[in-house]
Order: sequence, then C-alpha cells, then structure tokens
Amino acid sequence: KIAFVYHDLPRIEEDFFIPITDALVKKGFEVVYETAVQLDTVDFTSYFVKAESSGAEILYPFIFGPAGTSFVKEYTERESPMVMWGGVAMGSMNDFWNLTDGKCGYTSFNAYPVVTGYPLTSKTLNTNEEYFKRWGQGITTMAASAYDTVRFILFDAIKQAGTIEPESVIEKLEEIDVETSLARHFIFTE
Repeated sequence: KIAFVYHDLPRIEEDFFIPITDALVKKGFEVVYETAVQLDTVDFTSYFVKAESSGAEILYPFIFGPAGTSFVKEYTERESPMVMWGGVAMGSMNDFWNLTDGKCGYTSFNAYPVVTGYPLTSKTLNTNEEYFKRWGQGITTMAASAYDTVRFILFDAIKQAGTIEPESVIEKLEEIDVETSLARHFIFTE
C-alpha cells in the first residue's frame, strides 16, 4: 500500500504521478492515498495523518525546495510507520543532514549518478571532480542538471550552430545527441 504526497506543479500529475501509479498498480501495489500540496506548505501534519490512517506502508513524496527539510523532519519526529522512499529535492543537498538536524538518517531518496559517484557516462566522475575542485564540496542534483545544460547541451548546440543566434541554436538543440554527466545520449524528443 502506497501513499503519494507531491507538490502541486504544472504537469506533475501528467508527467509524474499518473505514469508512476500506473506502473506500480500493474506490479501489484495499491495506491491508498494521494494528494497535491502547495509549494509554500511547511506543516505536513494533516497529510501525514491521512496517509497513515489510509494504511499506507510506503510514503512516496515528490517535494521540492525548502519544504523538503520540514517534510523530512516532521516524518522523523512523528515516528511515522510508513517507509519513505521518493523524491525530496533537498535530500541531495550536501548539508541536508545539518538542515534536518540529523533527522534524515532513515529516509531514502533518488540521487543522480554524478552525486553518488557512479560512472554512468565518461563525463560523470570528471564532472563531480571538477565541481569539487571549484567549490570544495560534492555536486548536488540541481547543480549537475544546470552544469550539464550549460557545459554539454547548450555548448554543443552553439558549437554546431557556429553562432549564438537563438533560431540557429534552437535548430541544433532539436537535433542534439550529446553525452552529459547524466545521460549517454541526451536528446530532445517531440
């Protein structure tokens, strides 16, 4: 039995919630609770109460920004009986342990290979090493995405276009197939 608590963002249900729940239901999971919460939510008590009373055994959050800190702290403080596994963007921050006062020890989150040091592509480990040399700490998921966008994706499109003129760069972005720290073949689909 699984419960979903996710930020109410444009296309989040279409791009995230519906495909994941469909896949989980096909695998025998039962979705017993789901709700979208506002981005500025900092008190998740009512959502935890509803998820717990639904009989959920797994809590799958999809929470962005600073709300992730209060979400994880509240989960731990209330000693919720659900196993938490999902996406809490703040969980990838180097100082998340300190931000949660150490209350993130029993939570699991998705992490990019570049953050964990897994050599997914030939660029993955070098990206983390270069980031560490420059900033004195490991790269975060958001920094990795931004780095890939500027260093590999946009760089390759500008190089192929031979100009920074927007229409020419956009045309090359539509055709791009480039290796980044996060993908062996980054492409844009329709």
